[in-house]
Amino acid sequence: MKRILTLLLLTLGVALTFGASSQTTPVTSDEIFLTQIPNMGNQFEVLPLLPSRRGAYFTHLWWSGDNSFSFAASPTHNHITPGSVGVSTDYLMTDITTENYGTGGPPPLTYSFTTQSMGGDYRKILSGDTTIFVQAYRNAVIDDTMYLIITYANPLNGDALTGQIKLDVGPHAEIWWSTLSKNRHFLPNGETWNASTQTIDFIGMPPSEERSILIPVKINSNEEDALEMRVDYIHPHNTNPGGEIGTNYFPISPAVAHSHDPNLMLEHSDVKTHCDYRGGNIHYTVKFQNEGSGPTKYVRVVCHFDDKVDLHKITGIKVPKYFQGVCRTDNNIRMTYDKSVGAIHSIDYVKRTLTIEMHHLILETINDSDVPFLDMTRDQIEFDILVSDNYLFGPPVLSYSEIFFDREAAIITNIAKTGCASAIPLDAGGGFQCKDLSFICKYKWWFVGGMGLLLLLIILLLLRRRKRNQKEGNKTQIAE
Repeated sequence: MKRILTLLLLTLGVALTFGASSQTTPVTSDEIFLTQIPNMGNQFEVLPLLPSRRGAYFTHLWWSGDNSFSFAASPTHNHITPGSVGVSTDYLMTDITTENYGTGGPPPLTYSFTTQSMGGDYRKILSGDTTIFVQAYRNAVIDDTMYLIITYANPLNGDALTGQIKLDVGPHAEIWWSTLSKNRHFLPNGETWNASTQTIDFIGMPPSEERSILIPVKINSNEEDALEMRVDYIHPHNTNPGGEIGTNYFPISPAVAHSHDPNLMLEHSDVKTHCDYRGGNIHYTVKFQNEGSGPTKYVRVVCHFDDKVDLHKITGIKVPKYFQGVCRTDNNIRMTYDKSVGAIHSIDYVKRTLTIEMHHLILETINDSDVPFLDMTRDQIEFDILVSDNYLFGPPVLSYSEIFFDREAAIITNIAKTGCASAIPLDAGGGFQCKDLSFICKYKWWFVGGMGLLLLLIILLLLRRRKRNQKEGNKTQIAE
């Protein structure tokens, strides 16, 4: 069954927020179909693969090197080469796939097709005064490769431009030059890698033209939450080097993922810029996917917390839609399937855990080749918790989850870290503030004020008593 899908074009500022897809990257070129459409270009149709053949679902991103991008499974593409209308030429189109959770995917596959070159101008990605723009696909998965699509333009009206693109991917990543050297079509406009200057050089770009390049970046082992990267646009007409973003440089901060495992514990807070985050909110999301041998009816999530959060301040518990938002408190955790129970939660203040138990939550297994949609195997819970009102960051808040499907052994998630960007050292006042006297610490100004008033009252009483004693002494002397 063939479908003709409209070409989807990426525009400036569109984020990569796509839902589940039942398509995966084809293993061989025999699983991709090409239909030439007169005066329109080519339709590429990918044969859907089942999870049992790949183990995961993916969303397509097609890269063609002429500023054309498409998230269609079967994109229609006209490769634009100005001045050569109707010329049949072999072009390369790369399928860069991204896993549904955005945490990576398999290596990109490149296919060579004969397609009609269409005369005209390259499509425009940049707008206004923007001359450099960077888009990142796949999160920064440790020990894996992410891809940067860099689009740059000649801002001059009448002169060709020669210059450089300089990439700084930081201390925890490196440009994957071996992959780039094997895929020269990633630099499709004649750009060259300059090893001595660590830059990508380009020459003679016509006025008002845009170009795009694809750069593979290897992510090395690190403990960061996000990586800081920057692309500088260097050419003789830069009047203010290092000036405005989008004119002379473009920064990105891709999030770091520690694995492709879809069973994840994610956190969100404003603590990065607020080290004094006492009483601040952390929002947790725990995602889970059934990877067992068959459908599940029972799921239990046990969230573990350190002593930097207040377990009495857990709110906003959200469970899958099946339970219609109802998750009642019940300290009698069943530990096994009971259809009559529904969704319940319990907090253990000694073990410092939040347990959410979901009965009759049916999730298909990812190992079933007949499952049509990935969402049938996945779901999630969410909740909010407050940082202790006497904790000043310091070391980060650490948490993780155990996920149980029926009687299967626990799946242990990643450790979620919540901390500020410039943590205050413990010997400089960071950490717990008078932990053993937390009540007094919380109300210290009231306590100090109250003690001050009490002391003042005692002094007044002593002065009054002294004055009364003096009067009585004077009366005694007069009487004598």
